[in-house]
Amino acid sequence: MRTSSRSGVAPVLDRGCPVTGCRPAATCQFVTNHVRPRCWTWKAVAAPICWSPTMASTNTDCTDGLSILTSASSLLIATQGLLIAPLRFMPTSPPCAQDRRDVARKSARGSIEAVAGVDTIRGIAYQQMQAALMALDVLDSVSLTGLRVEGSDDVVDVEVFSAPGKVSRAAQIKTKTSRYAWSKGELQSVLRRWASLPDAESASFEFITDGRLGPSAESLSSALTSASQGDGARLSALVDEPAGSETLRRLSRAQVRLDPATVTALWLRAVRQVVAILPRVRTEQDSAEQAERRLGALVMLLTERASNANEAERIISRQEIAGTLGVDVDQSREQRWPGVLRERYVAFAQAVDADAPIQLDVATHEQQLVRQTTDEQPTSKPPLSVLDGDLPATLAGRTGTGKTTTVRALCRAAAAAGRVVLVAQAESYISGRLDALVADALSSVLKEDFPFATGRQIIADPTVTLVIDGVSEIPDSSRTGLAEELSRLVTLQSNMKIMLVGRDIASLRATLPTSVTSSDYVMVPLDYQRRRAVAKEVLRQASVAEEGMPASSPGDAEVHAVVTHLESVLGDAAGNPLLFRMGLSLYAEQDAFKNRAAMYDRFIVSMVARTGAIDISLATAMLSVVFSRLLDEGRRYADSFEWLLLIRAAAEAVGLPDPSALDAAAKRCGLIVKVGYTQTLAAMHDSFADYFAGWGTARNLSRLPDRLTQGDIQRILFSVEIGGLGCVGVDTIARDLPFLTVQLATHEEALPAETTTEAVAAILERLLPGNVTPGVLLAQSKSGKLLAALSDESSQWVSAAEMMERSRTLPVVAIDQGGPLTVATRLWRRFLQDKLTANTRFPVARPRSIDDACDALTVHATRTAEIVSKLMGEISPPGQQHVLTAQVGPLGLDAVIGPWIDDPMGGHWPVKYRRTAAISVIAAGVSDAATPAGLARRGGSASVEGMISQSPEEAAAKIVNDAIEELTVKRWLTH
Repeated sequence: MRTSSRSGVAPVLDRGCPVTGCRPAATCQFVTNHVRPRCWTWKAVAAPICWSPTMASTNTDCTDGLSILTSASSLLIATQGLLIAPLRFMPTSPPCAQDRRDVARKSARGSIEAVAGVDTIRGIAYQQMQAALMALDVLDSVSLTGLRVEGSDDVVDVEVFSAPGKVSRAAQIKTKTSRYAWSKGELQSVLRRWASLPDAESASFEFITDGRLGPSAESLSSALTSASQGDGARLSALVDEPAGSETLRRLSRAQVRLDPATVTALWLRAVRQVVAILPRVRTEQDSAEQAERRLGALVMLLTERASNANEAERIISRQEIAGTLGVDVDQSREQRWPGVLRERYVAFAQAVDADAPIQLDVATHEQQLVRQTTDEQPTSKPPLSVLDGDLPATLAGRTGTGKTTTVRALCRAAAAAGRVVLVAQAESYISGRLDALVADALSSVLKEDFPFATGRQIIADPTVTLVIDGVSEIPDSSRTGLAEELSRLVTLQSNMKIMLVGRDIASLRATLPTSVTSSDYVMVPLDYQRRRAVAKEVLRQASVAEEGMPASSPGDAEVHAVVTHLESVLGDAAGNPLLFRMGLSLYAEQDAFKNRAAMYDRFIVSMVARTGAIDISLATAMLSVVFSRLLDEGRRYADSFEWLLLIRAAAEAVGLPDPSALDAAAKRCGLIVKVGYTQTLAAMHDSFADYFAGWGTARNLSRLPDRLTQGDIQRILFSVEIGGLGCVGVDTIARDLPFLTVQLATHEEALPAETTTEAVAAILERLLPGNVTPGVLLAQSKSGKLLAALSDESSQWVSAAEMMERSRTLPVVAIDQGGPLTVATRLWRRFLQDKLTANTRFPVARPRSIDDACDALTVHATRTAEIVSKLMGEISPPGQQHVLTAQVGPLGLDAVIGPWIDDPMGGHWPVKYRRTAAISVIAAGVSDAATPAGLARRGGSASVEGMISQSPEEAAAKIVNDAIEELTVKRWLTH
């Protein structure tokens, strides 16, 4: 950047606009007076252009308040009197506190000479927004008196005071580009420096970053979390400090907080908070404009104080914060929980989504793993019954199975019973801000903003159940932050109960602390009778009545024909409520489709047709690029300003001149919606995001990432349904998502004759455990079938006669249709079947006493767990044992055996149990754990005789078999 130090000449950014990258005619420049820079502006426009995350542009003057320019990678904040633009620093990390103060003073004198890298600018903007949120925390809490920006030691960026001169909480805030990750050594250096300060004696400390943690840093962060809960053994070993030392005690109050939120997202969160505490104004727009203006004043105050060399002058009191924002320091009575606010919520929640079309049941996951004498099938339960179990809980189900419908039904049913269930959207979560997420959940029902304080009051209420939906669909970094907050929360028995909802049971379990056993639930798919009932109702509603006559109900034959047709098209997916209803709606409109992807396509066309004509192919192309880029980051949502940038970039990528009309139409027809009560935008259902991303991959508008995760499964399936198997990399999928290959094999169109031993062996190398490297034998039968077998010999083609001879000692599979992937997955299935075939043992003797029953069940559970662990080690594909382990779940048993019961079958010992990490089997009445309350926490009911009727080998094989079929295709191993 070139400047004229005091001439008032506007320095030009030779590199172009930091927002759009435009050059010459629309180049951005500073408008300066004789003393200091004031604002960004477009060269071609006379009036300055003020940017904020909630509006693309305006011609309002920026001299009063805050001007924001932002992009996906950088954000500049310019205020009246100061430009937060650090100079002459390395772009990989923000400068130290003294350097920032020097820069601010030079900026005020107009002596800026060069522009720093965007990473440095982003780092300071990120720190300022975190500081603003901490200032709002101070205002929100009567126990805090103020904060200091740029602490007395450079290791501290923000200090929060509980009394004058007494630090309650301190933080260092750092950004790091995605190319690099924090190491244990870097974090430990900061933490030790903090621990040496006098304030560390009683204050807590946070290292807040948007960067990635390397493996060693992750271990340190996890150890800090454990130490904060009283287990300092791991931290002691990692930092080489003796147990009980003063340094270790101080470090146990430190935490590493990952907050990957963009500066824009932090700004929007802060605006929401200011809106919540402002006096009510006439319109929502007035409220947002006031909040932005006053938040800008607060950021300006923080910036000015940060540049002051006098430590005392860098302190901002709670009263000053309130005065800057123009609000009272005390929370209004209407926003305090419980009080009248709880009564209002219960009344409103009874009407939440009252017209939801499908009511679904859930079944306990653990009951699918244990054979019971009284009920061989999972027990269906009404939604409200899950509140009576042992929480925290998880509810898992594939996309479209009705998870969101169920939790909303749970919210309504609880409110009708006078209980409080809050449903929050994980997409709205910002790391370290669980209180804001809870306040958002309240806002989504009452349709007004609430401050952080209300969220904290709700968290402290043990009668509240918080349901967080979409947990497995947020990025790993966000889920890590949520896991750390929940870890601290669920260990406090007096706090609210938690239920996590998402697609992936493994992600849900990993978000809860390992020290706590959860009650796991899964969605029950629509069976044939419920499909008939839904079909009959949809067809009745779709029938055209003449001259006001009531609609006619379809006959049984018609209903059966419709259900049969949808089952033939959707296959196992016919049990998916969302897909089944979509298919019914298209069937009623006489709109045919051949597979799931075609059904989504026709459904979108139908939606758009009802709301106005737009070129749906162009809109789909734009949205395909947007959601591909979001899914590459592990999410399906964006804040409003990021969305604007994404659609512009997508339009440029696909050659669209004006994306705004397409974006407006997508929102108007309901394809794009706001999440809850926030500024977050997402597809109408997360499966539509997968569809759009898959469409883009199939049409070569986007490509799959180099490393695939569980969150990529659905977009891969959509890609293959639209463009065939050739549009995805089979080898990459087999490496990262080996269990997905079973579903993909059904789409393979290659002929058996085109199959080579090398291609099959290459895929099998990804599917079979690392210690198994068999050869592949192929042969062609006279009828044209491909014969295949695994062998210890080198891979080769053999004659049909030789293959038949070898079939006496080798398992041979016959393939009618398909290529290398089909052959490989069939051989893999045969390998797994051989491993999971257990020899039938003679039944054990019936226990004659309750002590015998306890011993028998303990021995059986212990042996079963050992065999399951051994089997998973022997059959898991390379690097995938953790996936199978997570799907299997805990292998322990917490059981209470009751008194003997006579029955026509000869009597039995009843058992109440749950799956846990450890094994504990006791007799009723021998401890407090067997009280009625303790028994209620054990959701499973069975008998000792039923649970030990299978040998441990058979029980273990079934557990692993069921887990693999959950990850692949139902009945894949057993049909």
